[in-house]
Amino acid sequence: MAGPLWWASAFVQRQRTGLLVGSCAGLFGAQISYHPFPDPVVQWLYQYWPQGQPAPLSPELQRLFQEVLQDMGIPSGHCYEAFTTFTFQPVSAGFPRLPAGAVVGIPASFLGGPVTHSDQPVIIHGHRVNWQSPAGARLRDALTLSRDAQKFALAREVVYLESAAAALQALPAPACLAGTWALGVGAKHALGLYGGPMNLRAAFNLVAAVAGFVAYAFSTDSLTHALEAWL
Repeated sequence: MAGPLWWASAFVQRQRTGLLVGSCAGLFGAQISYHPFPDPVVQWLYQYWPQGQPAPLSPELQRLFQEVLQDMGIPSGHCYEAFTTFTFQPVSAGFPRLPAGAVVGIPASFLGGPVTHSDQPVIIHGHRVNWQSPAGARLRDALTLSRDAQKFALAREVVYLESAAAALQALPAPACLAGTWALGVGAKHALGLYGGPMNLRAAFNLVAAVAGFVAYAFSTDSLTHALEAWL
């Protein structure tokens, strides 16, 4: 076992810069990959399929979305495509300034009927929702947004897409990886661990990895809150 471990360690030491750059690029690309080409991926994940068929976007929801775009003054050159989603809140992906454009999933619940009158049961905590019961009625009322609330929810997604916040949200992972690597290498040099046993360096690398993950979690959460406040 020592042979392969030493070979892997030597390979990482020789190619660590290339491996770091490749890993950072891979992390960034993985998190932003579906935004340049959102149409097939996002619709495949979130499309509303009642009775085994994809639900087309109703004229009412189409008018609602166009009203939002007009109220916000979105240029006609920005490409948007809307579809009906099974979720209870809008979803979005893409960059409207790129040729592939952006997609916005509008919940079928915005129409009210598709949720409460669907043949497909709604299961919460393992129990089927009875829309005729008092608890079911309260849930239905909570899920039924006013027209202004629906427009606000869609406008929030449009602002998110127009600001290209997806690119910012993809930055913490590669930044934390690069920072963890740089600080880890510097600390090992300062502590003289490169001249010590491999087990000690492995333990230090494990501690550094945990610290890097904690930094990633905090930075992601902080960025999310900052974007929420900014948008």
